[in-house]
Parts: sequence; C-alpha cells; structure tokens
Amino acid sequence: MMPKKMLLRLLFVLFCMSVMLKKTRTQNYEKFKNKHMVEKLDPNKNKPCKNENTFIIIDNEKDVKNICKSTLKHKSKNKLYTCSDEEFKILECTHKKDCVYKGERKTMRVVVTCEKGLPVTSKVKKCPAFSC
Repeated sequence: MMPKKMLLRLLFVLFCMSVMLKKTRTQNYEKFKNKHMVEKLDPNKNKPCKNENTFIIIDNEKDVKNICKSTLKHKSKNKLYTCSDEEFKILECTHKKDCVYKGERKTMRVVVTCEKGLPVTSKVKKCPAFSC
C-alpha cells in the first residue's frame, strides 16, 4: 500500500496535469475563435498581414462548436478534418496592399480540425466535394 504522503502528492500532480490539459484545450479554441470567428464584417481584424484570411461570421458560437460533432470526416496528410453539416456565412479576405483586405461574402460548409470536441484549426477550408 502507498504511504499517505505519496498518494497525496500523486493526486496533486494528477490534478495539476488535468488543469493544464483543460487550459491548453481552451487556449487552442480561443486562438481559433480569435483568428477565424467574427460577429461583424471587419476584414482588417487580424494583423500582421496574410495573403488570405477566412472568417466564419457567427450568429451563435454554439453552431461553430457543433461542427466537431459532425460525422463528415476527411483525412489528408495524416490529419483528420471535420466538415460542417450546415453552411456558414464566410468572409474570404484577400490581401491587396498596406495590410488592406478585400472581403468576399460566401455561404458554404467549412472544414476544421478538432481537438477534444472543439475546433482548433488555424485554417478554415472549403469541404472537399467527395466527403460532403
């Protein structure tokens, strides 16, 4: 049987690890949210300049989280992507000059990578035709 002190230390370490894992998951989702979700159209939201940037225009954040519950999966380059069941309003931005973007509104399904049931991809892509 394990001494009480050792058991308490082990429990403390396990608790700390679970807190760190939850924090990492939340940070990944928060990073995704900040980079790819907008409530209003603002193509110049993110700096520094990128050649292209794609945003999901959200009405309800829960809808974006639910993408990861979709059964529409696509594997490419050893990554598993999830295709949304529903279409989303999208803003595709193209960098022109001086960090000014031209945005084009679209409605389409999107593909994300998921981690622990939340989207964490750094790039929102169109669903491949064969998997949706």
